[in-house]
Amino acid sequence: MTGSLPRFSPAVLLAGPALLVVGLTLTGCSGTTSSFSLPGWGDSQPQASAPAGPAPRPSLAAEDIVGRWGIASFHKPEDRPRTEAAARNQCTQPYIINRSSTGVAMLGHDSPAVQDMAIKASMEGRTYLDAAGLEEARLTPMAAKAETKAVTIWHNPKCGTSRKVLETIRAKGIEPTVVDYVKTPPSVADIKSALKEMGAKPRDLLRRGGTPYDELGLDDATLTDAALLAAMHAHPILIERPVVRTRRGTRLCRPPERVEEIL
Repeated sequence: MTGSLPRFSPAVLLAGPALLVVGLTLTGCSGTTSSFSLPGWGDSQPQASAPAGPAPRPSLAAEDIVGRWGIASFHKPEDRPRTEAAARNQCTQPYIINRSSTGVAMLGHDSPAVQDMAIKASMEGRTYLDAAGLEEARLTPMAAKAETKAVTIWHNPKCGTSRKVLETIRAKGIEPTVVDYVKTPPSVADIKSALKEMGAKPRDLLRRGGTPYDELGLDDATLTDAALLAAMHAHPILIERPVVRTRRGTRLCRPPERVEEIL
């Protein structure tokens, strides 16, 4: 991924038994500082023991490591802040870990193929990745869970700006919920909720060009918010587009670059 680690993926670093560096930081590429370290992955495999009581539970769930990550390695604990900054710089070429039926799907050791890996726990309390042909590698709990973000776009496929915003979202490896709001109008409650999330008023989301704005007399300053919301629901073409909603916020993405604020 980088000049110093051109062939390494998190799977190689998690599972490669011959790797000699001492630490690894993965940093979330979602605009947060979520990160975790994986020290000492050259250690021996967890030793099997006879089960006694309930099976141990891993300290990490698959959802904890699914997402987009930057990657960097370090040798000394005091180097971790610098390493996390370096990992964030790799988010222009993120490593993507996906969910799979068995755990997570990621690149295997010295292999270009994505493999399914299960996250397991040993009787000694270690959490490790398990996949056929790979060493079991110890994991440590995340300092902060990387949040999986649901993204919804109120989209008009006839609008160039809306198409560009949708392309930007997908280019980041996110498949949003696409609502063709002209064909499937949002309810008055949904419009009110989106406006509240944006800190906006109904008039801030009204579109005039190519709509029945004038014939409906919507330039009448005495019209109430309730009347404007009813008109927007009855004639959804009046809603300016595209509106993008994520857990980080809601934006009317004009210009299209505004979507970057909430991804």
